[in-house]
Amino acid sequence: MKKILNKVLSFEINKKVLAVGAVLVMLLLMIPIARIMMYCIPWYDDFGYGKWVKNFWELKHSVWDVFRGAYASAKNSYYAWQGTFSSIFLMSIMPAVWGTDKYVYGLWFLLIIMTVAIFVIVKVLLMDVLGADRWSTLLVQAVVAATCVVLYHGPIEGFYWYDSGVHYTGLHSFGLLMIAMVIKLIYTKGKVKKGVLVVGSALLAAFVGGGNYVTVLQMMLLLLSILGWGVIFKKKSVLWALPAVCGLGATMYLNVTAPGNDKRMAHFVGMTVSPVEAVVDSFKCVFTYFDDFTGLMTLAVLILLIPVILQIVARTNFRFRYPGLVLLWSVCLYATGFTPTLFTMGHTMLSRATSLVKFTFQLLLFLNEFYWIGWGYQYLKEKKGRDVQVKNSLCFYVVMVLVMIGIFAAEPNKGGIYSTYGAYYFVHSGEAYNYYHEYLERVEICEGDEMDVVVRPFAYKPWVLCIGDLSEDPTYEPNQFMADYFDKNSIICISEEEEQKMQQ
Repeated sequence: MKKILNKVLSFEINKKVLAVGAVLVMLLLMIPIARIMMYCIPWYDDFGYGKWVKNFWELKHSVWDVFRGAYASAKNSYYAWQGTFSSIFLMSIMPAVWGTDKYVYGLWFLLIIMTVAIFVIVKVLLMDVLGADRWSTLLVQAVVAATCVVLYHGPIEGFYWYDSGVHYTGLHSFGLLMIAMVIKLIYTKGKVKKGVLVVGSALLAAFVGGGNYVTVLQMMLLLLSILGWGVIFKKKSVLWALPAVCGLGATMYLNVTAPGNDKRMAHFVGMTVSPVEAVVDSFKCVFTYFDDFTGLMTLAVLILLIPVILQIVARTNFRFRYPGLVLLWSVCLYATGFTPTLFTMGHTMLSRATSLVKFTFQLLLFLNEFYWIGWGYQYLKEKKGRDVQVKNSLCFYVVMVLVMIGIFAAEPNKGGIYSTYGAYYFVHSGEAYNYYHEYLERVEICEGDEMDVVVRPFAYKPWVLCIGDLSEDPTYEPNQFMADYFDKNSIICISEEEEQKMQQ
């Protein structure tokens, strides 16, 4: 019996099987999210920015007119509201312009670009920097991507609303791709590859500079950190990152100094705080949000990765020096995610911005796990003469999966914590379907001949999808944006009983 038990406990699972299994689990967890996206609807800014491309598209139905409309929208916003021209350009290319059923393509793009960005940045860090093997890297890629997507802080604004999602999730993902290109550039030797990466990273950096301020600030700090690391450790190849720094710096300046920003800030008079207060409050938020950004599931995922991390660091030539400084740097970078919102709005209640802070926090958490384990392994091996050998024990992974299932089952707010479960629940309850079809009825009315349109309030409002509803006040901004989009004089949203009272 003892021998059988020892065999079971020591049974090693193939690394390829683990990696493929992790990818399949990741895809399985993302299916409900991709499914519920089919029932998402345009809202508010989707109409406000989308009308520009819609109007241009209806002139000649050419791709060139799409870009002309997006450019005109970005230019108008630059002078009238805010300087985030790259975001506005993408926000204006709202897929529902080509039909309500096309809206989902924009949301699928957000899910794909976020996943791709995670896969790319993890690949560069593990394979190019640490020299990890393909299958270990694939395992970590799948686990990190699944964790970031499933535990996303605000999927309603990060995944299910195109304009908000592309402004925040989309631009942040582009930023990560840019950082990955810069790191890859440092470790690439071929002249042609270097040339492509230099141009590509500079162009992508220039594009990211016109995005949201959380992304712009954190990406600039990451680039400067990479330069600083190169200077300290005398890595001349880091100078290839300078074009990206210049590209991001130039468009960041254009973004911040846009005339429209002053007009936007006028709406928040009395709410904003000084730069110093914003920085101080940002570090307070580091601790305030720590519980929200972590939890037992996050801890379980970190433990799950320990064996593969030990195997990677055991084979790398990279030196894990000064882990305390890396942790301190991580805390500071994490804190900067709160600063732009605190400075411009005086609070951190903007869910879509906070989602990016958690996204960065999660990536830094995995980075620090690798770094501290790497440092500990090298310390024990070199100072204590101990070589830690770890195998891929099937028993370990089975136990961890059971633990994670238990954590999930014990969570009372499954829909609020796990985006996959929230999506699954509202699809299978039928609420998402009914909500979507109520919107289609509105579209049918808006596409009619009436210039002053009356629509009914939504009877179904699944909270993971419904950001808000129209008002009985035709001057309410979402009402105005939707009316302008459909070329109507006005749109009001009242119940049938209220309409009958108005007619009496």
